[in-house]
This record gives sequence, structure tokens and C-alpha cells, in this order.
Amino acid sequence: MAFDKTIYVATYQTIQSSGKILISSSRGATWDPITRTLYATNLSGSFVGTIASASYATSASYAITASYVIGGGGTTTGSFTGSFTGSLLGTAQTASYVLQAVSASYATTASYALNGGGGTTTGSFTGSFTGSFTGSFTGSLFGKDATGGYAGLTLFKINFKNAANTFTSFFTNSNTASRTYLFKDRDGTIMDDTDYDNINTALGLKAPLVSPTLTTPTLGVASGTSLVLSSFLNEAKGANIASASTTNIGAGTGNYINITGTTTITAFDTVQAGTRRILNFNGILTLTYNATSLILPTSANIVTEAGDVATFVSLGSGNWVCISYNRASGKSVYYQGYTLQGGGASLSPADATSYFYGPHYGQAPPTTGGFRRLYIPKSGTIKSCYLFFTNTVAGTSETSTIYIRVNNTTDNTVSSSITNDANPTIFNNTALSIAVVAGDFIELKWATPAWVTNPISVFNWVIYIE
Repeated sequence: MAFDKTIYVATYQTIQSSGKILISSSRGATWDPITRTLYATNLSGSFVGTIASASYATSASYAITASYVIGGGGTTTGSFTGSFTGSLLGTAQTASYVLQAVSASYATTASYALNGGGGTTTGSFTGSFTGSFTGSFTGSLFGKDATGGYAGLTLFKINFKNAANTFTSFFTNSNTASRTYLFKDRDGTIMDDTDYDNINTALGLKAPLVSPTLTTPTLGVASGTSLVLSSFLNEAKGANIASASTTNIGAGTGNYINITGTTTITAFDTVQAGTRRILNFNGILTLTYNATSLILPTSANIVTEAGDVATFVSLGSGNWVCISYNRASGKSVYYQGYTLQGGGASLSPADATSYFYGPHYGQAPPTTGGFRRLYIPKSGTIKSCYLFFTNTVAGTSETSTIYIRVNNTTDNTVSSSITNDANPTIFNNTALSIAVVAGDFIELKWATPAWVTNPISVFNWVIYIE
């Protein structure tokens, strides 16, 4: 069967005069009258024309080295390798891919059946794609690792468009090591630093601790607003604080504080109620009692001694209470010391003479020391002395002197203003500070003046030691 340049193709018992195939001369084609199909082989060159309501079926794969322009429609079955310019319309029969391509180029290593109306792609794709893609994709993308991520990505950003598609936000990953983030399976809103700051402000939380040290702490179990400790709690020793009228122990750097200096303390600073401070006094000073702001044991001032330790608790608003006070000497702050007393028989004293009194009430005092000894049973300090003269005969108003003589060697003046011109005459000195130790002995020494009229007197005395 010979062909001229125009071949009329018959299909389905009908000659379609409107469809023709123009094939350059020197090319061959075979017409099968049984199947009414035109078979063409070894095509190379250009294929130009219009195919309408015709089928062009190939029985093999074609390697086409030129460009093709197809202006009509039809069905292509087989494989295609090369470049394509134009639009394709139709349906895919035996191919693996249905893509929509419009004015795009494809370089692929697989077989494609392209459908101009869009569709679904199933399978794998390797190669380069330039153009537009409309539709849905189901399958795997080249480059994913076994975990579903992408190897080698750094500073990876996930883009978020707003509803109006007018701006883009980013979720950025700048990790330098492996990290795993787990999002809960529920709807919610991610919090940021501002949200946490607002929560801290609303709850009245303090600023974050600076460099806290918590090494495997075992605190216990919280119950309501309390915390039951199941182990010990080590408290810190703070820096020393110098005594001042208002001593800032609330601002101390620890709960145990050394108080230096000798300045009288009348108040402590303001800190929240319940704050506790343990104070170790390094010297002698006075804590001034106040029924509201500085509550002390015995409701009186306390004169500290070096080594005394006291515990104070804040009541808030600058008010503090001393809940314990321990003296370094071992004496209780509630126990103020002890007294010793003595006297002598009635005496008409001579002028300018010294008499020595001890614990012997019924005996006349001698004029030589060391014979009326009153021994000190416990070390302490003689703080005060009280003198009582019963003058059965009043003398004139000349003044005499009373001493506390220690160990018959040291005289300590009690008063140089003693008079015996009335009945009775009473004197005291509460500002004494005479140190004594257990085993010392004392006597009261009376140095008389030269009277115009000498009295007749009975002398009694009491001393206080703490």
C-alpha cells in the first residue's frame, strides 16, 4: 500500500475527512485494515497538524529528538522522553502520573501521562520541575530521612501566613544539637516570656533566684499552704552587722548574725512578719525594751555580754520580739543575780576612824580589816549597794565615806556623802561594777569624819551581784 503526502485515516468504520496526518516524504507507515489503525515507525522530524476524533496508538516507545506542537486532542499510550511545549488535553490510560502542565518544561527519567485538566499523581518523582502545580500530592518527597525530617537543615524556619495572607511569621529552629519537642494532642495556645511575666506579676512572685544552689534537696510534702520537711534545713550565717540605734538585721545576708560594737539598740528594721534572726553579741551594749517594737524578756532593758545569743522574730511593721536569750555566762536572763547582806552591833563611832563590817550583826565592827569576811559564792559583778543607818542618837551633818573592800586590799567607793544627822539615813549606789570571783571575800569599810556631835548608830547593808 503506497502513501502520498496526505493520508486519510479511517476509524470506527468512518472516514474522518477533517483529520489528517502530514508526514514528510521518505518516512514509512503501515495501515491495518482489521484494526483500522495507522502504525508508524522510525519517526523523526516534525509532526504538525490537527487530530480530531482520531486515535493515534503506538506499539512501541518513541525517542523523539525534535519539538512537537499538538493543536488538537487525542490519546497517548506509551512512554515519552524529551521536551514538551504546549498544552495537553485528554485522559491517561496506562501511565503512572497525571499532571497538569501549562507552558512548562519537564526533564524526567520516568514515564508521565499528562492531563490538561489536573488530577492525581501517584508514585515517585526524580528530576527538576519548573512551572506551576495545581492539585494534591500523596506520597514521599525526596530527601526525607528515616524520622521524617530533612538531614542537614540548620536555622530551619516554618512559615505561618495570617488569615488575609498579607504577612508571614516564622517558627525558627536554631539548635546546635539534637532536640526533641513534643506537642500535646490538644488545642491550645503557646505561652511566651511576656505571658510568664504577667503570671508572675499577678501571683506576686519574686524575681527569679540568682544562682540558687539546690543539690538533690528532699523538702518533703506540701499540704495546703504549708510544707512539711522530711529532712534537715541548713541556714546560712550572714555578714557581721555593727550595732546602731536601728540595726538592720532584717536586711542581713543570713539567719545567724554577729552584732559588733557597743551602740545602744532601740529598734530593728522592717521585714515581713515571721522572719527569724539569731544574734550573737560580740560586746557589751544595751537592748532598749519597748512594749511594741522591741519586746524583751522580763519587760526590761537587757545589757548584753560578749557571747550572748538571742533569737528575734519579726512581727511586721518594724516590730520584733525576743523569743529566747542565752547568756554566755550560763546565767538566765530571767535570773538577775543574788544578794549578800551584813551589819554590826550598835556603835558610837570615833572621829576619823575606819570600821569594817561583815555578816556579823550582833558584833561590834573592828577597826582592822580581814576579820569580818563575807565570801563570794559565785563569780559575778557587784552592781549595787544599799546602806541603812539606824541612828539612835543623831550626830551633826558632817559626811563620811563607805567602801566595799575586796580581799582586804582594794577599796571601791560606794558613797562619800554619808550623814548620820537623822533617823534613819539611807543611801544607795546602783551604778557599781565591781568584778568578783568565787572565793573572794568582801567587807564594808566606814571611814568616819570629825563630828561636832558623834552619833550612835546601827549599820546594815545589802549588795547585789549578777
